[in-house]
Amino acid sequence: MRSSILALLLLASGLDSQTAMVCSRNSTIQGRIQESIRTQERKCKLKAVRKNRVGAYTYYDWECQGETVSALISVHSSMDRASEVFKALPDTFEENGLKMKVKQRNVAGLGNENYFWMADLNPSITGVDFRSNCVVVHVGSSSAERAYQFAQYIADAISSVN
Repeated sequence: MRSSILALLLLASGLDSQTAMVCSRNSTIQGRIQESIRTQERKCKLKAVRKNRVGAYTYYDWECQGETVSALISVHSSMDRASEVFKALPDTFEENGLKMKVKQRNVAGLGNENYFWMADLNPSITGVDFRSNCVVVHVGSSSAERAYQFAQYIADAISSVN
């Protein structure tokens, strides 16, 4: 799963080539996300943070008591562009080796659009994708509960900035 997300991160720089100006609150969003998870999940360690050159895409990797949680967060110039990227996530990930099977859509409290997913070929990989205004989030883990928990922390951090 990590290699799929890393491949997507590299590919993602080309997905939004028209983004000359991302949301001005991008660094604030990133800071709030890191602070939220650090204070609420004290047993989790941030293992990696990777950003693309323009800073519109950030990949996080946490280790939580033997479980890995990853998140790919992209900030876009408009809600319309973010919605386009959100709708393309399943196809984009499938092109990079992660075929997601949507389990549930439109869960309250997770942004404007969302769905829970599991990997089609490996049901032990699961996660949550959502869009909150101009921010698109993809969270993956081996635990559905942990993925939802992290998605909620990230959604709360984003809404505190929006």
